[in-house]
Amino acid sequence: KTAAYAAAAPPPLMVSLAQYTSRDVILYALGVGCCADSSDEIQYVYENHHDFAPLPSFPLALSFAALPAASDASSFAGIRPFPPHTMENTLPRQFIAADSDFDPSSCPILHIAQSLRLHKPIPMPDLTEDNSYDHPVRVQLVTTILSVSPKDIGTFVTTETKYRTATGPSNLLFTGTSTALVVGAPKEAVLSFQRGSNKQSDVFDSIGALGPKRNRQIVPPSFEAIFRINPNQALLYRLSGDYNAIHVDPDLAAMAIGNHNRKGEGESVSRPVLHGLCSLGFAVRGVLRFLRQREAAPAITDAYAEVTYLSCRFARPIYVGDKIKVVVWDDDGSSTCNVKEEVLRFEVLNCASGKTVIKDGI
Repeated sequence: KTAAYAAAAPPPLMVSLAQYTSRDVILYALGVGCCADSSDEIQYVYENHHDFAPLPSFPLALSFAALPAASDASSFAGIRPFPPHTMENTLPRQFIAADSDFDPSSCPILHIAQSLRLHKPIPMPDLTEDNSYDHPVRVQLVTTILSVSPKDIGTFVTTETKYRTATGPSNLLFTGTSTALVVGAPKEAVLSFQRGSNKQSDVFDSIGALGPKRNRQIVPPSFEAIFRINPNQALLYRLSGDYNAIHVDPDLAAMAIGNHNRKGEGESVSRPVLHGLCSLGFAVRGVLRFLRQREAAPAITDAYAEVTYLSCRFARPIYVGDKIKVVVWDDDGSSTCNVKEEVLRFEVLNCASGKTVIKDGI
């Protein structure tokens, strides 16, 4: 046992480079449904708007558009194969027992949880006065594996990505933490690994998942927003970098999701599945809509000032064509945790089934 754990040494850091322009900011906003049902989100899709800004969840799309750090600028154009550079080695060989022939690439990978801390405002691309050129923002991504946890259902892999400015002084912009499940990875073939305390976030730890746990059937929500997932929503969102075919091909979606549902709730849905991060984008839109209503303002002039941290767990898939409800609770101070920031909690429900598809949202 000692030898096995010694083999699971800390993996090397993965250094990547991403860049984006105003066009990418707008394409992301359209990909998560902005302005599909309301014009009060125009600031996210129109570069000449006086409050033009990215949605707070926009940085999460950069991991899918990232390339190896040595890539030149011309490499960032066009559609690239899936999985992206940052996902090519979700479960590295060093975490596979020496006497095992298990190949992690043979297993589906499900996105289980995500968090994002915005340390600074999201840098905006530099538009010249006549808008003749949309200067890209370049960001360095440094990703490390925090933990590898083999379970009966598969192996949970948690990673942390630090996003820093790639030009000028290296300033920390954001920190993202993601947990993926390598479905069906045999428990006996995978070596456990833990880096440090592996706390997803000091804020998330101090709050707890919904701690104290909120029962939505007892505590009335502060706000609800209903969204319809348009038939072309996944087709739009994939242009932000996640070209996984399950978001286009319903047969592949059934194989990856229906046949590997973690609770045995196989679904016979002949529609493509929506990207998990796209569904999170809808949830963020619901939270921002609540803030606009609460402040009685026509628009949020500084999204960063409103949202500096977000996290959630993906409980069930959402399919194109579904109708979802974003439910928001305004933490009125009844929480027992000591957090300096105002805490809003949210979850997302499938309107048809009533089941929770995103839970433990903060």
